[in-house]
Amino acid sequence: MYPIKELVISVQSYFKVLPFVLRNNIWSFFLLPLTLNLGLIASLLYLVFESSAFAEEELAFLMMEWGLVDLVWISLIVKFLLSYGLKMILFYFVWQFYQLLSLIFLSPLFSYLSEKVQESLTGVEVQFSGIQFLKDVLRGIKIGVKNIILQLIWIMVFYSSVFVFPFFSVFLPFVLFMLGAYYYGFAMIDYRSEVFHLDAENSRRFVKKHRYLALGNGIVFQVLLLVPVLGTLFAPSFALVAAALGIEEIYGEAPRLEK
Repeated sequence: MYPIKELVISVQSYFKVLPFVLRNNIWSFFLLPLTLNLGLIASLLYLVFESSAFAEEELAFLMMEWGLVDLVWISLIVKFLLSYGLKMILFYFVWQFYQLLSLIFLSPLFSYLSEKVQESLTGVEVQFSGIQFLKDVLRGIKIGVKNIILQLIWIMVFYSSVFVFPFFSVFLPFVLFMLGAYYYGFAMIDYRSEVFHLDAENSRRFVKKHRYLALGNGIVFQVLLLVPVLGTLFAPSFALVAAALGIEEIYGEAPRLEK
């Protein structure tokens, strides 16, 4: 399939999510992920403010020790950098990794929601197995952690490249945005593969084959995150269902790999 067509399918799938959820009466399965997602966001924001407050206290103590408190202009600059600069940096990193962290913490719920989506698509009930469910959760966490490590490595590579090629800094925000989009879309497609018990290696091959479907899914997800409150709360569940609908439109059946 052409890359542009996969991108179009991935974007269009988001517009089908709400009608699909209401038609199949699975909206209630959005509530628990939404609640826990809110808790995760609140915890990350608390960490940001506590970290910046601790840094302010420590630096204020050091300034007193060094006798810099009397230098009003230095105090004002330092306070401004700590009050706004540090928070902005921390918010940036929280926003960058919230997507993948949410997949790790919400993995059990996303696995269950993915099964319910599959039941609605096929009309065939997925037999619940506690052991298999635990395996799927551990598999999802393992893949999520690996993706975070890979994303961190790529981020360090891209930031390092700026020192060698300064002009690259102009494109860096776009590159990091697309990088995050790909890895989040990867995770959403992997939840779909998990329902059909594809192992991690075959799932990676499947996502690689449909990389533009993953990219499109992640792009819309990150745009939704920009919507205050509602976007952050609903984006993960919408992305999960959209990925399933996108694959269903392409295959109309379980994910498979062409030889």
